[in-house]
Amino acid sequence: MSDPLAHIESKYEILGKIKEGGMGAIYMVRHCLLGETRVVKVLRPQLDDQAEFHTRFLREARTDHQRTSRQRQIDATDREIDQLVCELYGLGDGEFRIVEGAGAPSR
Repeated sequence: MSDPLAHIESKYEILGKIKEGGMGAIYMVRHCLLGETRVVKVLRPQLDDQAEFHTRFLREARTDHQRTSRQRQIDATDREIDQLVCELYGLGDGEFRIVEGAGAPSR
């Protein structure tokens, strides 16, 4: 049985295990070339030859990727809006943080 992390260790630095479950484990990793922090899910070696687990694992991975991708898009759009608001109202970084922290008025 091979090491389930061997195929990712050439591209990623493993920062730590986040969670372990019945199908496998989830790790926090850093891409060696890009320096980006990512999450990687690894299937248990005992389940490697069972097609039903592969199908389920891939379905979950795609769903997680779509959710993460959407969140990155939302975060990027939010930063763009923040920049536009700062430019429109001539806010400096400190002023903008005050406005962002103000939130809705309390009643």
